[in-house]
Amino acid sequence: ELDSGLASDCSDLYIEEAMISNPAKTGRPGTKKEFERVLHMKRPDFSGFEYSTILCLDNPTREFHPQGASVIPGSFDLPEPDHDREGEVIEHDLDLEADWLRVSVTDHDRLDVGVDLTGHDVVVAMGRGIGDDPTEGMELGLELANAFEDAGLGVSRGIVTGSYEFAGHVERYTAEERQIGETGQVVEPDLYIAAGISGAVQHKVGMDESETVIAVNTDPDARIRDFSDFFVEGDLFEVLPELTAALESGELDIGAVAADGGATDD
Repeated sequence: ELDSGLASDCSDLYIEEAMISNPAKTGRPGTKKEFERVLHMKRPDFSGFEYSTILCLDNPTREFHPQGASVIPGSFDLPEPDHDREGEVIEHDLDLEADWLRVSVTDHDRLDVGVDLTGHDVVVAMGRGIGDDPTEGMELGLELANAFEDAGLGVSRGIVTGSYEFAGHVERYTAEERQIGETGQVVEPDLYIAAGISGAVQHKVGMDESETVIAVNTDPDARIRDFSDFFVEGDLFEVLPELTAALESGELDIGAVAADGGATDD
């Protein structure tokens, strides 16, 4: 009814002019036409290998041109409120039949926001490498996260969809709301520690903008090595306790590590 476009799971949105040469939109082949105030909707495609920018140009000459998009959580920073800003309200009467409106709001409730990993300085993420002892693996990840002043604990999709059995309190840290990746949260911490994560492109989409990435993996050819600043070839069951102990003793200056970003071999 509205002739509107809709793009899902976008990672960026912006409005600007667009120069289009498609004859279906310009009306004449071989010519270009400028469209004003076009919503550009950028989203990952082909499992995150490429990004596409979607434009909605249907009926662009009319004053009423709704466009819609959903975004991946964590794609945007929360803006500061501008109390002096005044918005413009444009009223538009829709010529719709009464029976077309099949949805009515009868009640509403406030939902819990769940776990938000996007605001932490450090994010520790656990992957399938915990398989030898899932409960102990998650415990080690939680202990490492707690050694930082401001850190959150996340998991890869492999943990969420896997058939791992967890005992005790660590099970709540393996819920889908903590998943990082294309179908989970998108985080951009100062430091991202990936333990036992192979580095599939779906996961990369969720953490690729992290300032510094440390990966711990037994596989020297793991894909995550290609986009890590530091790669530790080793078993997370051995490496994570050493990292935690070094942090708690002050032996490891994680701030210096993050600032270095892999620029040196020290």
